[in-house]
Amino acid sequence: MRTPYINIQITLSQIEAAIETLNPKQKIELVEKLEKSTWPDRLKALLQRIDRKISNTPISDEEIDKACHEVRHRPHGHSRHRY
Repeated sequence: MRTPYINIQITLSQIEAAIETLNPKQKIELVEKLEKSTWPDRLKALLQRIDRKISNTPISDEEIDKACHEVRHRPHGHSRHRY
């Protein structure tokens, strides 16, 4: 048995007006639900931006090794951290 449904068209301005009627707690719940549902898309967009930046400024394995070597052999000073 199929579940009956209703198909309606709502404009963005109608959605915004409906959101304005919500109390602060309901708005927070809505934002949290939207964040969960959009997380994969936002992560994908972030990784694509990172990939574009990396593609524009390539670094070789030799440059990475050199930077690591410099950091490993950098003097640390004489003080010790006490916690």
